[in-house]
Amino acid sequence: MDRNNFCGGRTLRITVGIMMLGLLLAGGSGAATITVNASGGADFTRIQDAINAASNGDKIMVGTGIYNENVDVNKQLLLKGVDTGNGKPVVDAGKKGDAITLSADWITLEGFNATNASSWYSGIMINSNHSTVIGNDVSRNNQGIFLYYSNNNNISANNATSNGAGFFLYSSTNNTLHDNNACNNIYAIYLFSNTYDVPTSNNTIYNNFFNNSNGLGLIGTNNNFWNITSNSGTNIIGGSYLGGNFWGNPSGTGFSQTCIDSEGDGICDSSYVLDANNTDYLPLAALPKVRFINGTVKDNYTGNSLAGITVSANLTLSTTTNATGFYSFSVTDGSYDLAIFDIRYYTNTTTVSTIGQTVVWQDIELIKKPTGNISGSVTRCCTLG
Repeated sequence: MDRNNFCGGRTLRITVGIMMLGLLLAGGSGAATITVNASGGADFTRIQDAINAASNGDKIMVGTGIYNENVDVNKQLLLKGVDTGNGKPVVDAGKKGDAITLSADWITLEGFNATNASSWYSGIMINSNHSTVIGNDVSRNNQGIFLYYSNNNNISANNATSNGAGFFLYSSTNNTLHDNNACNNIYAIYLFSNTYDVPTSNNTIYNNFFNNSNGLGLIGTNNNFWNITSNSGTNIIGGSYLGGNFWGNPSGTGFSQTCIDSEGDGICDSSYVLDANNTDYLPLAALPKVRFINGTVKDNYTGNSLAGITVSANLTLSTTTNATGFYSFSVTDGSYDLAIFDIRYYTNTTTVSTIGQTVVWQDIELIKKPTGNISGSVTRCCTLG
């Protein structure tokens, strides 16, 4: 899936590389590179056959194509999908179990589209520790990415759409989820544990874009970290600071879409309390929509454009018309009083609204004050007393 078209045209910024261990495994002494292509011309046409033939530390490169199989990565491997011009390789489970399962530790899985798992199953099922899952798409599954008794994994830059839950953590701890997109799922993320299980706790979940019918599902007592310390850097929606997550809703009523950001730093003024044990202290605020008020200032009588005229908006913004009388303001949604105060012309004020309009065009006409000389003499007309 083209990231530039994911979740309604947003561009996903990938900030994380493959874990160093994965690189060492791929490039270590004696490691082999095995190729897979569904159309032939490679070492194998099926992914599972390549895994079965591989040894710990090998790299498996999978070309674009549709792979109708259930893949079980049961060795320490780097499994990488290669877009050869027609998209990521697709692992289609055919409604039979999970599409891709990670059942060994220290695996790197990158660049796959995992789809069409059967009921109660997942696009990517992680029963693994210390693994990296990066840059994958998961869609049309009960769970997009499911962590089951799994710890210390890095889940980043993945796209989850049209699943029951984009990300599901069951009794999993010390995992890091960041720079992921979850859109149009029933739940963005679901955390589960019961009385007899290890709590789903101490996971760090930040800088993710959640835009779903429901943000978070919770069962059990789970304590997690939903933000990092605020620091400068481009976040998942293009803001200037990293902190927590973007909590949206397709209706436009999500917390991040309606919160107040009085400082304009892209961080909501208030925390987002998920439950008594889980709070995003630095939720990302929606970026303001940029609007433009454009127009030309003219002489009402002659129709000529007027250069060098100062135009103000709400008395806080000002600009000067150019040689053709053109002016422009870059603003956000709202109502603006445009005013011109010039000693040569009568004052002109007008109000415009930019709500829901990308560009508002407002010409302004000025009436020149009369000019001339007064001649004559002044005489005393009367004598008092």
